Amino acid sequence: MRRKRSLIQIYLVSMIALAAVPVAINGAIWIATEYDSFTEQSENLRKTFVESRTELLKREVSKAIDYVDYKKSQLNHRLYQELRQEVAVALALVANLHRETAATDSRSAMLARVKTTLEPLRFHDQKGFFFALQGDGNALLAPLHPSSRDRLRRSAVLSNFTEQVHTALRDKTYGMLEYRFNEANLAAQRNISFVYYFKPLDLYIGASVYLADEIERIKSEVIDRLAAVPFDVDSSILFVTDLKGKQLVNPYNPAMVGKLQPGMAAVAEVLQTASDNGELVESEWVRADGARRSPAVSYVQLEEDWGWLVGAGFFLDEYYALMEAERDALEARVLRHTLFISSIALALMLVATLVARRLATLNAQGFNRFQDFFAQASERSTQIDVRELPFAEFEELAKHANFMVDTRSQTERALKLSERRFQLALDASQSHLWDMDIEHDTIAVGEGFYRQLGYPVPPESIPMQRFGSIFHPDDFGAMRRVIASEEVLEVGLSIEFRVRDNSGIYRWILSRGDIVDTTAEGKPLRAMGIMSDITERKRMEDELITARIAAEDANHAKSQFLSSASHELRTPLNGVLGYVQLLQRQKNLPKESQGYLDAIENCGQHLLNLINDVLDLAKVESGTFKASMHTTNLRDVLAGVADILRQRAQAKNLGYEHKVSSRVPDLVRTDEVKLRQILVNLLGNAVKFTESGRVWLEVDFDPEERALLFSVVDTGIGIPEDKAKAIFEPFSRVNEHDGKGTGLGLAICRRLCEAMGGKLSVASEMGKGTTFRFDIPLGEADAIPHDRRRSSTAKLPEEKPRAEISGLNVLIADDNTDNRMVLAGMLESVADKVVQVANGVEALEAMEAEPADLVLMDYRMPEMDGLVCTSKIKQNPAWKDTVVIMVTASAGLDTKSQAFEVGCDAYLSKPVQIDELLDVIADYVGKQDKQDMRAELSSHEPAQSNGGKSAMNQDESAYEGKPLPKEDRQSLLDLLALGDIAAMNEFCETRENGEYGSYVLHAQSLLQNFDFQGLKKLLREDDD
Repeated sequence: MRRKRSLIQIYLVSMIALAAVPVAINGAIWIATEYDSFTEQSENLRKTFVESRTELLKREVSKAIDYVDYKKSQLNHRLYQELRQEVAVALALVANLHRETAATDSRSAMLARVKTTLEPLRFHDQKGFFFALQGDGNALLAPLHPSSRDRLRRSAVLSNFTEQVHTALRDKTYGMLEYRFNEANLAAQRNISFVYYFKPLDLYIGASVYLADEIERIKSEVIDRLAAVPFDVDSSILFVTDLKGKQLVNPYNPAMVGKLQPGMAAVAEVLQTASDNGELVESEWVRADGARRSPAVSYVQLEEDWGWLVGAGFFLDEYYALMEAERDALEARVLRHTLFISSIALALMLVATLVARRLATLNAQGFNRFQDFFAQASERSTQIDVRELPFAEFEELAKHANFMVDTRSQTERALKLSERRFQLALDASQSHLWDMDIEHDTIAVGEGFYRQLGYPVPPESIPMQRFGSIFHPDDFGAMRRVIASEEVLEVGLSIEFRVRDNSGIYRWILSRGDIVDTTAEGKPLRAMGIMSDITERKRMEDELITARIAAEDANHAKSQFLSSASHELRTPLNGVLGYVQLLQRQKNLPKESQGYLDAIENCGQHLLNLINDVLDLAKVESGTFKASMHTTNLRDVLAGVADILRQRAQAKNLGYEHKVSSRVPDLVRTDEVKLRQILVNLLGNAVKFTESGRVWLEVDFDPEERALLFSVVDTGIGIPEDKAKAIFEPFSRVNEHDGKGTGLGLAICRRLCEAMGGKLSVASEMGKGTTFRFDIPLGEADAIPHDRRRSSTAKLPEEKPRAEISGLNVLIADDNTDNRMVLAGMLESVADKVVQVANGVEALEAMEAEPADLVLMDYRMPEMDGLVCTSKIKQNPAWKDTVVIMVTASAGLDTKSQAFEVGCDAYLSKPVQIDELLDVIADYVGKQDKQDMRAELSSHEPAQSNGGKSAMNQDESAYEGKPLPKEDRQSLLDLLALGDIAAMNEFCETRENGEYGSYVLHAQSLLQNFDFQGLKKLLREDDD
């Protein structure tokens, strides 16, 4: 190792250099100025030279890119037009064949002619082809295979393709479709087809191409077009390469097409990672003679979709020739001035040498003392005696040196203590420190990490690849990507991964840290952080996820079971109650038999109520039971409830009354059905468990809380204090042995109150009675005082008698024989002919044989269910006047909406009441006087799923304010015709606030109740 110079030598050299510095500096400044001037001049000239052409290059490249984008954007439209034209040609050929041979040839012969005609036809450079599929699913002329170009044989691919064509054209005669062919050892191929259904031959005729073929054809067109662009060697030459640099377009030197252009692969890598997809690059181009290369400047832009580099460039020969002449002149001037400056510097250095020797001797003593001090301070704590120093200037330096040594000693002691505390904290939390050298790809992890996994402790740092050997195969690459991501500098490192311990078990590790060192360009060099074992936490998370999935599966299974159980119970119950109704209508029945029938009917109704209660409870618990708010007359609701309960109370010799405060508004926005259900249930329980005394209902209004207050009071037996809370639980009763009730009524009432925003509570005293209280919150605009009613004396029109109907031709479709017999018996008075079938296929055959005026359709049937059969009936123009009524025992939440979506005119739930059935028939069915009958019965409301009245025939006060504009109502009618309930809800939500709010809320209420006929009438009535 070369010996370093002493301080005295440095003084000497410094003085010598000091003498030469002014001269050297002046000379260097002059030379630097000359070179800077030359550099600036050359840079400006180059900048001007390049900039004058760069904009032209960018415009040329932009035009080329725009042309490529245009060709890509026109691909789908062009395919649609060209395939449609090709199908039109094929259809013309097939139609001509059909006209010429229809009278003489059989269908199979005509199909053979069609196949012979279409099979050899090709288009789009022999890549496009025709196919023909029969309506029964068989392929008359199969599509071409994407690789072999042979016709597809019978296979899963052909079957899937045929099924997709039939599905796409189920409701129309032509259409565009895309199919993805997937086969083993073959990349997926996208097929684009235009298909037309030729009804005379029940044939789907299509023109088809593979998208990859079409894209290659477009690329070839683009390359030919760009190669034909004129160029100027001194201004711009357009070129195109792929990402590897293979030249696709080179009009200047066509011989280079297909060869690699040097440097383009590196440019492609830069553009693929850069935010800007354009780059100005300098490279060497082969001249047209092929014998030499010349520097050139190019502007290159990345076309990502096709993997092209599109650029334009020009040669720099003129610029480099000019710069070479200027550089030769500069070097001559610099040489002359360097010789002059050197001679002056030599003389000054000789004088400086003599002065430097004298000064070095004077300062040697002081520096030697400092040298001794620092030598001792490296071994122990020491001090400098300032009295030994020769100059006053050294005293201040000595004080700082003494302070530095003392501070260093204190810092070393504190650092050792802090390191010990930090290590103890890491060990206690089972965390381990790690230090990663990103530049050299190594990592050092605390010894506790390896001991915890059962591995021997490695050296201080190990290569990352070796450290990754204990990682799970799926996790090491993920950690690498996190470290290499751009976000790591902003958000730090935080990743969970798995490592394998010495016994082969994978453990979860959470690693958190941050970048602690970067380059000047911001590239990470070093990261530090801690690792923690989170295996136990992961295990608990997995157990929670498993438990949640199991709970969801159990809830879904419960809903499925309730729906199936309801259907299976309602089906036989429909037969029982149906036969009872038929027997009750017979004359001269013995009184005793009539009593038996009444008892059977009461038992059946009790079982039906139990089924409905169980389903209501299931809906509430599943969250699908929502309040349907609309404006209603509260006093009318209370009067209707009073009429029902007063009769029950009088049957037990009980007093009944209801007290309504004057503060209670007449009209309120609430869910009338749920409110009536709560009141009837609570008051019914009060009558049921009260043997003497009275029952009464109190209603008040709290203007501060904006809430209706209800109290149901009785003088019955009361509820024990220990059971007051349990009575609101499902299937819970005060007395389990008295046989009264199912234990569901109060549970449903409480959940209905909560669904409407209220709360139900109870207060009771044994032997004196019970009081149930609940409140219904109202919004600011939900309570309408008496003076705001538009028609305070308006009453519902009196019901007109049912129109006389007879002579109907009825079709009953139901897979249960008893149900068919019951319905046939109920229709004896109105039907001349009743045809019974067991499934949808037989129903369609019966309609073909003799169309019916009325079809009673079951929901669930073998072979073809009621929804599919109804859809086919409604799609046939010959049966457009046939009325279809869905009569089902299914109780699914979407059963009713599905029935109306496929075109059912009405909906009835089993068990069917004969009066409800006849009312529905009177509303919807008639022969010659059908329109007159509807006019006569216009005051009646169409029956719904529960046989009740539609919300449309309520008083005009069903909504306040203005109806929606005509164009908005027409939009809703269009969505209603499509059956798009979700879109109708979204449309209404955008108009809930404002002057149309009341009208929109009323329409939403009808939609939530699936009253599609009422909604249609609401949307059309304001046009009259």
